[in-house]
Amino acid sequence: MKHLNSKRLMITSFIVFTTFVGVASSPENEPTECYCIDYVW
Repeated sequence: MKHLNSKRLMITSFIVFTTFVGVASSPENEPTECYCIDYVW
């Protein structure tokens, strides 16, 4: 159970980080943000 929570936290952190990078790189390009999230999943 602890391992599952850690894995979920890592995935969530990665999604947030990827989204942040996408927004920082191109704040006017929302499709890039959605693409990053879809790519992670």
